[in-house]
Amino acid sequence: MLCDPAADRIFNMTMRRLLLIVTFLSCAAAAAAQGPWLHGTVTDAVHGRPVHDVHVRVEGRPVVVLTDRHGVFVLPFGSTDRVELELSHVAHERMGITVQRSPGPDTTFVRLRLVPAVTELPAVTITAPGPEVVHQDPVMHVGDYRVDADGVWVLEYRQAQLWHPQGEAGRQLFREARLVLLDTLFRTVATAPLPGRVRRLHQDHLGRVIVEGVAQAWAVKAGPAGIVLDPIAIDVLHGAILPWTGHVPGHLIGNDRTDHWPAFNHFALDTAMDQAHVLHTVTDALVMQLFRSQYKYMSGRDKVQAMNMGRELGVDPEVVAGYMTGFQHDPYFSVPYAPLFVLGDTIAVFDHADGRMHRFHTDLASLPPVPMQHHRVRGWRDRLLHDRAHHRVLARYDRNGRVRLRPIDISTGELAPGHTLAHPYPDEVQVHDGHAYYLYRPHGSLQRRTLYREALR
Repeated sequence: MLCDPAADRIFNMTMRRLLLIVTFLSCAAAAAAQGPWLHGTVTDAVHGRPVHDVHVRVEGRPVVVLTDRHGVFVLPFGSTDRVELELSHVAHERMGITVQRSPGPDTTFVRLRLVPAVTELPAVTITAPGPEVVHQDPVMHVGDYRVDADGVWVLEYRQAQLWHPQGEAGRQLFREARLVLLDTLFRTVATAPLPGRVRRLHQDHLGRVIVEGVAQAWAVKAGPAGIVLDPIAIDVLHGAILPWTGHVPGHLIGNDRTDHWPAFNHFALDTAMDQAHVLHTVTDALVMQLFRSQYKYMSGRDKVQAMNMGRELGVDPEVVAGYMTGFQHDPYFSVPYAPLFVLGDTIAVFDHADGRMHRFHTDLASLPPVPMQHHRVRGWRDRLLHDRAHHRVLARYDRNGRVRLRPIDISTGELAPGHTLAHPYPDEVQVHDGHAYYLYRPHGSLQRRTLYREALR
């Protein structure tokens, strides 16, 4: 006999409906056999909020249910008149309770409250981390250091030169010096002896380290065979490298500061067009007035000589008079302190002569100047520290031998609370990547000058 497809579909649908009806009746019979239900809610005894994921178990039964996000659970009460419930939760005290069934076949409702658990921990003393030793040698002192992408460059010396020729009076010179390169874990990677007498370490506008000696300078870099020293003439170092203090896209940033004139310019050199653009002129008005006023106190003959020299050089006679009288060596003479820093997308000139921070975008567009406050705070050391890695500037304050470093907000000029270094009277304080580095040797100790580091809070 041939089968009709439409009749087959009707037959299959009818059988499915019958199967669902049978299944429903079976479940209803099973539920009826379990008897009335226990419906409960669990809340926090302190805050009154529902507690979810509470394990609820009836003693003597293997089944465990969890409360939902509203703190609700449902359990079959069974045929007994009462049940023993056990409730447990990770953040609350374990609870046991006896629940009496309500009379009749209706559902029994119960409201339960769990007490928050209290965990007692042993007492812990929290102290600020102390300074860590970056480099220490049992024989050599640390004279200077610089931090760059290669690691930490340390200038070590066995002894300092205690006497100097008249032209070098007041300058520190190191003999029997060597250069040590440390990796980021402060492990020695390479060392190199330095010929002759050495003054200090510098960093150029790109952050590369340079060793300055008395008769020679060297640009240093880490090579496969160790430290490589590339010679640089001293006049090239001071005339063509150190005047450049930074760089922005398409421009070198530098200045024409000298130790014998109370004014100078910060400028940007267009490397493609070879043209210089003055960003800001720094002038100490009072010192400049004193410098030029020397002309008034000269004799008539000296004034004539100053005018003649000024005419030949194209310089104001009062400027010539200041140099003729040697005012640049006078105790009242000083060059204004106005460092420039490239801080991310901002160029900032901290002009302490007029008390304002002059700012520029890296495309050299001028931004509104900001009044400065840090130089009026007690303990100001006339020193700003530049954290190249974090693009920020910190002011240094010294009081009773303690050094405190306070960050400056370049958008407002305001000071943050800052951090006080652990050791008193530190030397050569520098800042890099959120840490303060400095040299220290305990007074009266046999310890050599050691390089330390502290995290700035």
